[in-house]
Amino acid sequence: SIALISTLDTLPKSSHLLSNILTGSFLHRAFSVFLFDRESRLLLQRRSMSKITFPGYWTNTCCSHPLKGPEEDGLKGTIQAAVRKLDHELGMTGFEKKKFQYLAKIHYMAPSNDIWGEHEVDTILFYNDQASIPVKKVENEVMDHKFITKSELQEWLKDPGKSFTPWFRLICERFLFDWWGEHERQLASDKVHHLVDKEWWAKVVEQGHQHS
Repeated sequence: SIALISTLDTLPKSSHLLSNILTGSFLHRAFSVFLFDRESRLLLQRRSMSKITFPGYWTNTCCSHPLKGPEEDGLKGTIQAAVRKLDHELGMTGFEKKKFQYLAKIHYMAPSNDIWGEHEVDTILFYNDQASIPVKKVENEVMDHKFITKSELQEWLKDPGKSFTPWFRLICERFLFDWWGEHERQLASDKVHHLVDKEWWAKVVEQGHQHS
């Protein structure tokens, strides 16, 4: 099971049910890895159509959840979870854990459709890959991948024909382009950036209680 921030604990799919999210509960931990190659290009992946949330959407290198338990708790545990999922989704191995850099945490909520959604505190990790670790994507996890420059991504984000996961778009709009190329510098902060509109969220929670 994944690690929830509240006192509740449940199976992963239950934590993604929009009906549960709308109660204001089921806030869970997540991480987002941004891997840059020697040319400072960012590795993007396009999520498999088998994903329950945001299938077929482009997103950052790898995004998932730490599992419940001491092995994937705290920052070291989150990095361990990132290493696990990079292998599981992209077939990438041989990472040096000390080279993962923690940048920040964001809190966001987003519906994927009428059934599924996300409500997460997302830990952002950068990895500067100088070893050119090969990508061997797992088909039922990732349908496509691409190394992309900063200017290319800025153009992609303007393309109405491309869909991006909400956490990735939020990180792009608020932080990524200022951080790009600065991943050798210490940028870490304990602050959680709340990227949920408070008035909108209050209405969402109120509606959730009315339907519970």
